[in-house]
Amino acid sequence: MSMLITGFEPFGALKENPSSHLAHKIANIDWNVDALTLPTSYRRSVEAINYALTSSPMSALIMLGYAVGVEGVRLERYGRNESTSQHPDNDGRVLQGPIDSHGPPVLESTVDINKCANLIGKKCPVVISENAGGYVCNYAYYCALRSFPEIKCIFVHLSSSVDSDNFRAVMDAVVVIAAELQAGRALANHM
Repeated sequence: MSMLITGFEPFGALKENPSSHLAHKIANIDWNVDALTLPTSYRRSVEAINYALTSSPMSALIMLGYAVGVEGVRLERYGRNESTSQHPDNDGRVLQGPIDSHGPPVLESTVDINKCANLIGKKCPVVISENAGGYVCNYAYYCALRSFPEIKCIFVHLSSSVDSDNFRAVMDAVVVIAAELQAGRALANHM
């Protein structure tokens, strides 16, 4: 089972984005995982995901992103059909309003978030969120869920810096999710 794990490039005042570092570190573990650093750009992040998932068939997508104030990991249950951030992406674009004028208001992760939380709860603190934010993370997540409903897809926010003590626990938690998806175990969300 092939899997793609993504993180984002730095943005704003963030000099290093731990999500990208973590994605590549996990891909270096011995299994069939590809890592991709996404541009922190509304348009280009979606183009990169679309290209990666149509070029090489994948059965799972783990999207990682950075969010201030997250202790451990925050599992995102929904991608919302709305961008609300006042901050420009790395292309200088501020996007507000619906992402897809014909799309549903929310799309739910195709991975069982509750099972993931139970699996990783002993590795590090975990919170289940119903709002992935209003910036590029939510935008890319919603578009991935909309474009690839057949792929098991989950978004995980983290805030641990690469050199923090918590980073290893966060990595272990994401590795558990990846291993479960890799093994084809029952993480599918039965909607």
